[in-house]
Amino acid sequence: MIEMQLSIAYVEFGGNTGDGAYFYAFSPRTVINRKHNVDLSITFTDSTDQRFKIIELLSTDTQNEFKNPIFTPDQRSIKFTNSNTQKQLISISAMVYDLKREVYLNCDPQVLNSPEV
Repeated sequence: MIEMQLSIAYVEFGGNTGDGAYFYAFSPRTVINRKHNVDLSITFTDSTDQRFKIIELLSTDTQNEFKNPIFTPDQRSIKFTNSNTQKQLISISAMVYDLKREVYLNCDPQVLNSPEV
């Protein structure tokens, strides 16, 4: 299992999503996946306000590498399987919703598929 922590906050300006009104960060910043059929998870940090929910996982994956997204009931975490069968750059986004401001936010971790040959 590769676990990624996501922290997000409303900052009014100077942020990196939501037209600069929000700041988000992942830890680790970049995941390089070298193994096949690895589970990945994205989970909010404890400091992330309860008003934020992960509502969807989007990707440019045309080879069906990311499978079986499962959300926790509180939508604070998502788990999915990365088949990682071929080298490719896949952009993914954890789509987050701010219940207080009714805003959708794009939070995109860096996940690189580089399977061992």
